[in-house]
Amino acid sequence: MSGNCAETILKRLFAIKWSNMEGFNRHEASRTALMAEYLRRAATWANELGGADRWPFFDIAGRVAPAVRADPDQADRLERYLEENVGGFSTENACRWALRWATLRDVQGDHLPRLADPFEPLILMYERGGEIVPDETRSFNFGTRVVRALTWQEHLSPDPIVSLDPATLDALDAEES
Repeated sequence: MSGNCAETILKRLFAIKWSNMEGFNRHEASRTALMAEYLRRAATWANELGGADRWPFFDIAGRVAPAVRADPDQADRLERYLEENVGGFSTENACRWALRWATLRDVQGDHLPRLADPFEPLILMYERGGEIVPDETRSFNFGTRVVRALTWQEHLSPDPIVSLDPATLDALDAEES
């Protein structure tokens, strides 16, 4: 495993257009599917780790290897970026935890459990249309579509909801046009 996962995730996060109504509307179908896939993957990790202290966003890397922390320079850069660009507390935490996850991948690489990357669908969702914040009913609204944040046990499934392949995601959105 190369040692640049953390820097790569920072570059991806810094490139996101967080208030992106055009992307939000154009990618409603794929973003809905990506959020559902994030919830499924996070549930798989929660199951592997004996539960989740918070839901639907939690520090998976902190549960796997509590001693592994993001590089202080990278963490500081992320904090400055979040303060200037991201408004939602849950999104800010998800970004912090995605950086810590990437750091864990840099440190432990192939020694992690053989489960799918929990944050990749979430980052892809952000890249395709910006921030999404849960409402008071613990739902994520994507225009005319909604993903409910049920308990992690209710999201547990061995079957992926959507392929993360860009062509597949684009095809989902094209069906809606």
